[in-house]
Amino acid sequence: MFRFDFNKNTNPKVFIGDIGDIVLENPSVKGSKRNIWIEFEIPWQSVEKSGDGYIFTFSKTNKNLLLKLSTSSVSFQNAKTNLAIEIPDWDFDALKNKTQNDWENELSVIDIQDSSVQNKTKFYTALYHSLLIPWVISDTDGTYLGLDGKIQKSEGENQYGTFSPWDTFRSFHPLLCIIAPQRQNDMIISMLDIYKQTGQLPVEPMTGFHSIPIIVDSYLKGITGFDKMLAYKAMKNLLLSDEEKKADVESYILKGFVPSSYPESVTRTVEYAYNDWVLSQFADKVMNLHDDYSLLAKRSLNYQNLLDPAQLFLVPRSEKGFIHSEGNFGYKEGDKWNYSLFVPHNVRDIINLKGGNQKFISQLDSALNNGLIMFDNEPNFHIPYLYNYAKCPAKTQEWVSKISDTQFTATDGGLPGNDDLGSMSSWFVFNALGFFPVCPGIPEYNIGTPLFEKVIIHIPNGKDFIIKALNSSSKITLYI
Repeated sequence: MFRFDFNKNTNPKVFIGDIGDIVLENPSVKGSKRNIWIEFEIPWQSVEKSGDGYIFTFSKTNKNLLLKLSTSSVSFQNAKTNLAIEIPDWDFDALKNKTQNDWENELSVIDIQDSSVQNKTKFYTALYHSLLIPWVISDTDGTYLGLDGKIQKSEGENQYGTFSPWDTFRSFHPLLCIIAPQRQNDMIISMLDIYKQTGQLPVEPMTGFHSIPIIVDSYLKGITGFDKMLAYKAMKNLLLSDEEKKADVESYILKGFVPSSYPESVTRTVEYAYNDWVLSQFADKVMNLHDDYSLLAKRSLNYQNLLDPAQLFLVPRSEKGFIHSEGNFGYKEGDKWNYSLFVPHNVRDIINLKGGNQKFISQLDSALNNGLIMFDNEPNFHIPYLYNYAKCPAKTQEWVSKISDTQFTATDGGLPGNDDLGSMSSWFVFNALGFFPVCPGIPEYNIGTPLFEKVIIHIPNGKDFIIKALNSSSKITLYI
């Protein structure tokens, strides 16, 4: 619902654009684009075409002008019904108060006890951002237009759309596993519905097959209200099936790496290796398919084939050998500094390959201190936690605290990079709590340092998880 304020004794005019062809049923409008249904509280006086939309003119009034709007992927009638069920009245203030109360209830899944208003503002803003997308695409009766062009019925409580797994598998979905497991289960059902309708799980628009860690991580954390046989078939179709296999995946399987002739070859290699490892866990722990497990586990080491011993970085490789080049050739939104560290399933191996704990720590110190790794994008989310694996947790705690304090602010533009469906915000939520899932697919978390004096997470199963930090305002208490 929208409320428009106009000067007294003027004829209110409202422009509505980008709604396609219209059918006028004063005071309602049907727009052909997205089956838009619009209702004004009072009838209009006239309508005129203007550009890609229409100007609606009303009689002079001393009251506000109200408008309600709904869309549906199914039909005008569904859009109209959605509006009748979800916003039946014209009480704007009551709807505003209800919406605010609903959000307050959503956000109260985590209670913060702390004296810092600024940090609490940052936290609850981030939590709010983490709950906005993917959005519900089903109507109030559960129907929606599937990607096969057919009317479908949601199997969960809601049907979700707009997935971007590359962005969300690292922090957003693991957060939902804790605070909104039923919503996470519905999202997995929605992803499996996409597979049934199109023959493929959501993978675009980036690299890798990160629907796999979303599904596996959820299942191993107890979110199991979906068909595991269908899920394994859908995931296996991406990595083990001979049908419709991408050319770069074929090369990855045959050669043990994606050659530099393919774009983002290093990123694709390390992400496919991680995907292999994650699926191996499901094959072993859930499906008891030991042959699949062995094959996938072996392939999960393929990142080693891009380690240039002269540089000790993972770099592009052609038939002639390793390619020495600066910049982001061979990488997706990154370079050799961060993608040489994307082996979340085998961090210890990367540390060893780089010369052991001290050499690894020195290189990571240099990269972070000199801005060679900037905390502005998803591939860097896990990097501050890698100190833990090199037996230097104090540096993890220092960097997590520094990033949270300096790169997230309680102001406009308070994020260090694109939020990408709440992923950057979800990182902040996790790190304010004091832990982070470095490797989705393993039901465990790395310890960082809590931001608040006391946090209570109200788990949907009725239990509370309480985190306490002693004298958290002191720099000394960064260290656990």
